Amino acid sequence: MSLISCAVLLVASLFGQPEEGVRRWLDIGPLHINVALVVLPVMVVTMAGSPLRRWQGVLALGVLAVLVGQPDASQATAFALAFAVIVVRSDLRRPAKLALSGAILALAVVSWLRPDPLQPVPEVEQIVQLAWSVSPVLAVAGVLGLAVTVLLPAGIARRSTAATAALALSTWCVATAVTPLFGAFPVPWLGIGMSPILGAWLGVGLLAAEVRRAPSPPSGS
Repeated sequence: MSLISCAVLLVASLFGQPEEGVRRWLDIGPLHINVALVVLPVMVVTMAGSPLRRWQGVLALGVLAVLVGQPDASQATAFALAFAVIVVRSDLRRPAKLALSGAILALAVVSWLRPDPLQPVPEVEQIVQLAWSVSPVLAVAGVLGLAVTVLLPAGIARRSTAATAALALSTWCVATAVTPLFGAFPVPWLGIGMSPILGAWLGVGLLAAEVRRAPSPPSGS
């Protein structure tokens, strides 16, 4: 899945069936897909896997503009932080890094200022509270499992030249898991919904391919 095709799918979500004025989904037959949760992990790993180009910076700003328009503050924040990792670890000059990082983070802030009328669904956005009401032990186990899962990409590839992609993907995962504390956003991999599962598998699979292709740095470096 190329960066352009991912971006096209994301733009297409703006023309999908809205829910209470929010446009984050595409319906394909019986499937109701949250597009950002599927394509953003792929975009993050793909952008991190090669030298950062000017057009990728423009594309990232465009992606954030779409996320602001949906609106989806959770994925705007997750993508902005992940792309900021890519920018900081790139070979861009310092002024360019500061300008691009500032622009993407500013758009993430704007996304939180957009009205979001969606109400939380217990088995999706409030799954941890629901689990706690049934069994606190189950809720704690779920949160600990989620914490391990979101940090795994960075841990697995930390000694590879694909470390930037791994760190960026983990950043996206962490932000996606944390932002439900601040709004009605799906709790990934614990709440009901196939989109974050599909997106995570695509991102991790692409990262695994990057790790296989990338030589490990010399020991002691």
